[in-house]
Amino acid sequence: MVKIDFSKEPHENCPSFERCSTNKCPLHRNFKSLENSPEDRKLMGWKRCRTSKKVRMKIAKAFHLKTLGLSDKERSNLRQSIRMKQSIFSTREETNENGLNANVREGLK
Repeated sequence: MVKIDFSKEPHENCPSFERCSTNKCPLHRNFKSLENSPEDRKLMGWKRCRTSKKVRMKIAKAFHLKTLGLSDKERSNLRQSIRMKQSIFSTREETNENGLNANVREGLK
């Protein structure tokens, strides 16, 4: 369980904050404006955020962060997953009582 201290910034509540070397922290309030410098990869062995997605999302929810504590790639994957689930459920709703999809029925005529 992550203890959240509202007197600190969201990224400072991260359990990995003290030993983290990531410049672009997903828990930072200005995450979208932050950049990783190309030198970081060479000099510091640049890494992504080490904290689990579940912990980051809990901290982000407590601070009402728009990024949800997710990296750009994680948010993109989440949006894609939601779209896929919506399309699956919408095609299930179109299925008639005989078990045929409305689009398939049209093709059979």
